[in-house]
Amino acid sequence: LKAKRNEEPENFCENHDDGVTFARFHCEACDIFLCHECFSVLHLNKRKKSHIAKLVGSSNLCPKVDVHEGCTR
Repeated sequence: LKAKRNEEPENFCENHDDGVTFARFHCEACDIFLCHECFSVLHLNKRKKSHIAKLVGSSNLCPKVDVHEGCTR
């Protein structure tokens, strides 16, 4: 994994101006790199909903898992 990670340059989200938010997706139709949140929000409308995104960067190596904790007793 370390060797593969060194081969791929990290891309930053083009919608953020902070320069530290890593991109997780590359939208082929828009030709833009976006983080998960920006991709979800910017592709809500009908015209962009069908766009295909490719996983990029370290997210391609280690998939993100969202854990939703419920109420425990």
